[in-house]
Amino acid sequence: MEAEPSIISISAPRSTRRKASGGVISFLGALLPAEPPTKRTVAFIDAQNLFHAAKEAFGYRHPNFDPLKLAQTICKGLMWSVESTRLYTGVPAPNDDAFWNLSGRPSSRRWAARG
Repeated sequence: MEAEPSIISISAPRSTRRKASGGVISFLGALLPAEPPTKRTVAFIDAQNLFHAAKEAFGYRHPNFDPLKLAQTICKGLMWSVESTRLYTGVPAPNDDAFWNLSGRPSSRRWAARG
């Protein structure tokens, strides 16, 4: 008995990237809530990014910012109310970078004490 030849179909790869439809999202008939008179804000600050941006822009060599005042100043200009300020930062291990490990501790304790 002779085996039948296999049929192999080869086609060009299909593009998985699709162009946006360019349409408009519409909420016909949906009522959106009124904008509040005072917007409440929670500020999230990435201390590492803020420090490096200030270092690049102004040449600062040590962190010298107050996260609460920063959030309050930005929100005051926009007429928003600051409900909370959250500061996120990393502290390197002592064996990785002893200088920044020790210098980060007082700032972290001071910020934590202020809430």
